[in-house]
Amino acid sequence: MLKRFERALVAVNRWLLIGLLLGMASIVFINVVLRYTTGDSLVWAEEVARHMMIWCTFLGAGLVLRFGGHVAIDALQKTVPHRL
Repeated sequence: MLKRFERALVAVNRWLLIGLLLGMASIVFINVVLRYTTGDSLVWAEEVARHMMIWCTFLGAGLVLRFGGHVAIDALQKTVPHRL
């Protein structure tokens, strides 16, 4: 039961991250196109994209930690004896 809940939570987290990244890229792309074609941009686009990036960072950090994808410095672990 708990394993199934965990898998569902990870799946929802992945799809949420995918949606946030697609939304952020779309907002920034549309804002750039509008700025160069009309000379005017969306007032709210930069702030929304920034908050979406912050949410992607925090949600993605947990997902990467789950699968062991963070960068690790293992020099200390290699120099310390195994028993310690």
